[in-house]
Amino acid sequence: SRSRIPDPHPISSEAFHMATDITPSSAPQCPDHIVFEHVTKEFRTRSGTVRALDDVSLAIKRGSISAVIGHSGAGKSTLVRLINGLETPTRGRVLVDGTDVSQLSDKAMRPLRADIGMIFQQPNLLESLSVAEQLLITDHLRGHTPRRERADELLAKVGLEGLGGRSVGKLSGGQRQRVNIARAVMNDPDVL
Repeated sequence: SRSRIPDPHPISSEAFHMATDITPSSAPQCPDHIVFEHVTKEFRTRSGTVRALDDVSLAIKRGSISAVIGHSGAGKSTLVRLINGLETPTRGRVLVDGTDVSQLSDKAMRPLRADIGMIFQQPNLLESLSVAEQLLITDHLRGHTPRRERADELLAKVGLEGLGGRSVGKLSGGQRQRVNIARAVMNDPDVL
């Protein structure tokens, strides 16, 4: 059964744990993959300090399925950006496979980010590239040989079979988001 979860602002540990308790019973019991230890994230604005996360502690096991649910501005994107090191916590620690990501240099973060697929709210597609090239550029950026078959397979899985050569400017908003999803899984990330 699915219960309604109040939308806190900012996200608290208690609310997040309730929202993440959806791991399938068939998921293997694995060690913690992502750990938040008393994480608070604040942003300074002209009008003062905004607390996006307030003392969040959680552990996400490898292979589990988790969801963050909340209103716009509740801190959901901030929480995800802390995992891939695009943000650093004001207080507390974020660990991925035991490594405190806030202590890593940008160069040291690159291999970790390569194993984290991000599906952004806005697709951020490169207008000069075709649909398939949006996916193939991930191989290029990692120094790998472009895998056209993999790109075609993923495009088919998201319902865009045969559209690999199309300009992204000719896609609907929903199609653009599906390209965004396919691009996020192109590298078979550990975390999506």
